[in-house]
Amino acid sequence: MTDLLHLETAGARATLHPVGAHVVSWVPADGRDRLFVSATTESGEGKAIRGGVPVIFPQFSDDGPYPRHGFVRNRAWSLHSHAPERAVFTLSDSEATRALWPHPFRLQYEVALSAAELRLTLRVENSGPSPFSFAAALHTYLRVADLTTTRVEGLTGCTYRDNNDRHQLHTDPDPAITFAHEIDRAYFAAPSPLTLWDGPRSLSVHANGFPDAVIWNPGPVKAAALKDLEPQGHLRTHTAHGHQLPEQIPFMAFTEAVEGPGVLAHAVVDVQAQLAAGGRQGLPLAPPELHFVTHAAADQQHA
Repeated sequence: MTDLLHLETAGARATLHPVGAHVVSWVPADGRDRLFVSATTESGEGKAIRGGVPVIFPQFSDDGPYPRHGFVRNRAWSLHSHAPERAVFTLSDSEATRALWPHPFRLQYEVALSAAELRLTLRVENSGPSPFSFAAALHTYLRVADLTTTRVEGLTGCTYRDNNDRHQLHTDPDPAITFAHEIDRAYFAAPSPLTLWDGPRSLSVHANGFPDAVIWNPGPVKAAALKDLEPQGHLRTHTAHGHQLPEQIPFMAFTEAVEGPGVLAHAVVDVQAQLAAGGRQGLPLAPPELHFVTHAAADQQHA
């Protein structure tokens, strides 16, 4: 059986699986787990965990010729460093990964915990001589008490690709996203933070370097067809995650290739800002980061 890694600080806890460097539980100091993991999921080398925070690289979904959601979520990562409240994992290319995606790379993934916050930071290094493009996402399954009273705020006026409508583009006019039916949308140039309301309770999602956001819930019909999703599991989760989309998608032309050797985090927002300040050559880029914050005070005011 694979040993899980546990973080703990200031009354908060997190649990990580070394396969995929996968966060499978995050319990802030209030004692409520904010992540959903299906009770029927499989885990271990070669298996993708249904829930928690899968790391997606180098392809999102089936938007390209490579394995769906890439290949790093079901491979064992190396533990680089570990403190009570923090862990850093790494994964580098191998003969097996180059057979799937022909590029040398190194990933570094940091998980940091505090009383009311979970901070996830992904760094991509191109360790080879040639540029490559990629997609990356932290595919976070957020646990909710009742999907019928759940909403996401912060995306009004944003353009999104509706994957349930032949990938058509739309502008969201609504003040909040609700989950009365299946939803599968990729929002472009999403603002930060977004706010998840689970009834009277709130959670904010801050993204740095992940310019897009995906909102997904399979609804009852597709959920029933997912063998690794527990019965009625779709009522207790939705995903909202930072996302970078690759060059292969025509309406993502702003995404740039990562050039190497050296570390360049594929953070489109940071690249654009630094280009305006004087060009890309030699400029350090902050790694893409996703940051979750619980809000006890806000919960009381909104109750």
